[in-house]
Amino acid sequence: KDKITKLLINLGKISYGLYAYHATCLMRTVLVLFSIGFLDASVSPLEFYSVAVIAFIFTIVVAKYSYKYIESKILNLKDKLHN
Repeated sequence: KDKITKLLINLGKISYGLYAYHATCLMRTVLVLFSIGFLDASVSPLEFYSVAVIAFIFTIVVAKYSYKYIESKILNLKDKLHN
């Protein structure tokens, strides 16, 4: 499989986490960047897109850990109970 296919498969595995955590990760990113002085009351387009990229990467990391340590355990348990 090529790299794009692998990336899409991995994003598909963590898609629930992406959905579930995106708002929290975005707000945490904004709060942290605001508290360290990266953001102020007037946000430039560069700052806006930077926040979006940082929050998206943060969301992917959180979703990946959630899948590895929470969701996969629940899915395995579900499979064991139904077999």
